[in-house]
Amino acid sequence: MYLNGTEKIEPDFDKAYYWLEKAAKLQNSEALNSLGIIYLYGLGKQKDLDIAEEYFKQADKLGDKNAKNNSGELYRIKNKNSSAEYWFNLAIKDNPYKAYEGLSKMYIEQERFKEAYEYSEKAAELNNPEAEYNLGVFYEQGIYVKKDIKRAMYWYEKAAKQGHINAINNLNLIKP
Repeated sequence: MYLNGTEKIEPDFDKAYYWLEKAAKLQNSEALNSLGIIYLYGLGKQKDLDIAEEYFKQADKLGDKNAKNNSGELYRIKNKNSSAEYWFNLAIKDNPYKAYEGLSKMYIEQERFKEAYEYSEKAAELNNPEAEYNLGVFYEQGIYVKKDIKRAMYWYEKAAKQGHINAINNLNLIKP
């Protein structure tokens, strides 16, 4: 609760770290994964990708369902694409919703738009709003696919219904 906050509790990274560290000492895989997130994004601690990597490895060994995907994201951030691709592909069986999104983002960054589009489609089939937004961008800008504003609006609307801010903004810009 302290890491992400709730309606009644504001995020407090110091308290989150305190409790997660206690749980991690008891080999709690979710706590280890969450500590990795803290170091991956620098949430209340200095960003440290090496420490994050170690926490994700420990969490994965204990069976955490998000650790592989977070390892993929870590390597994507480090720009070690073969390692990112490896971990995202492993994560497909545990969390395809996020793994397909991660592969899509990685391929977009590499300008490998065919693969990016295909993985965006797979993630969108699972109602992933980031993937739906990305498909909207593909169609709005004619990237890899023929430019089609109606299709762009369709995908932006799906993402917007899930609260995706960029989709809402883009939808408002292109609506007739």
